[in-house]
Amino acid sequence: MTKMKKLIVAAFLGIVNFSSEALEWLTRARKSQLDGDRILLIRTAALGDFILSIPAFERVRKAYPAARITLLTSATTEQKTLRTVEAYSIEPSPWLSLLRPGIIDEVVPFLVTSFGDLWKQRRAILERKAFNRAFIVTEGFGVNPMGNIKKILFLRTLGVRCRIFGIRTRAYPLVFPSVQRGLRGLEHHLLGNLRSVDEDPVVADVSFGISIPYVDPTVEAERWFEGYLRETGIGNAAFVVIAPGSRLEFKRWPEKSYAEVISRLISGTRVHVLLVGSGPEKTTISRMRGELWEGIAGSELFHDLGGNTSLAQLAAVFRRAAVFLGNDGGTCHLAAASGCRVVSVLNGVEFPDAVVPWGSWQYTVRHSVPCSPCFSYSYCPRGDSICVSRITPNDVLMKVEQALNDGAKGRLSDTVIF
Repeated sequence: MTKMKKLIVAAFLGIVNFSSEALEWLTRARKSQLDGDRILLIRTAALGDFILSIPAFERVRKAYPAARITLLTSATTEQKTLRTVEAYSIEPSPWLSLLRPGIIDEVVPFLVTSFGDLWKQRRAILERKAFNRAFIVTEGFGVNPMGNIKKILFLRTLGVRCRIFGIRTRAYPLVFPSVQRGLRGLEHHLLGNLRSVDEDPVVADVSFGISIPYVDPTVEAERWFEGYLRETGIGNAAFVVIAPGSRLEFKRWPEKSYAEVISRLISGTRVHVLLVGSGPEKTTISRMRGELWEGIAGSELFHDLGGNTSLAQLAAVFRRAAVFLGNDGGTCHLAAASGCRVVSVLNGVEFPDAVVPWGSWQYTVRHSVPCSPCFSYSYCPRGDSICVSRITPNDVLMKVEQALNDGAKGRLSDTVIF
């Protein structure tokens, strides 16, 4: 990188840091607070980002073990994403069931896509509640000062008057991202969430370990899957879970490629394969059945759970699975957080180690292209998604077999002290 680029980035980051510091007057406490600890966390996120936020929630709990913690959450503030979530769940944030007991005392879901919605729901969301401190939990990666200001104004409009933490953005990835990466301005999203809460010095002083697994299936979900294993004859045999779908089409590895991997796992490796996917992905799964049918029709090693599992049930499946294979997205992060080895078919939107499933770095499959990272989160600027489509079945199968071999040595375990 040229010296000029580094100077531009350094100046930009200086402006960003100054802007964040300038928010201090907006985030300081507005009035005296309660005697007891009352903490508010706000996190607007879909499945993957929410899962990567859970260690940050746990860290706040560890710092304030006796506090009453309220989580204010929504899947998103965008209508399009809300409609996607509604297609597979009647709940606005179905992933709340993944939180371990004792971390959060109260969850307040909200659906706000306009200031009109905000005024309508203001009293219902936070009526008669007061807090000692609030945290805007965000990965920091790609967050700009304006996004933080919107969240601060949102909280102030709701009547939150305490000190707000989590406002300082570290970098914005559209300005020479490789230079910012070298300056440690870009990092894994899970670590970014942890940094957002350690702006509070009490939290920063607490030693915290990120352990796998960090989400648990419900007792009911585990019982359901135990029954499923008995009924299908899988029993204690190793099995691979595969999710071929993705909410964003440009992130999808071709169904034909998935079909080839599944056929070779069943005919060659002789391992059970479970196909999974949420409601909106039924079309993808239907196409998969067409691609697969001739090669595996009637095989006792193939099992189709597509569209028939809740998130809690998926967590139970992943807790017992040897390997999970899927496109980059929330299901990959759920599998990783459940303790499963994850083979992720990663696209070129971001730096790979910023979004790779936590603990499964060595199993990621990625095809390097000169246009990566593009930071285009809704479409492929080239229109051909070569960063995904040029990954071969051999590339993926090699990683799946590597993960299966590693799984024979024991369960995945990883702890990082932060």
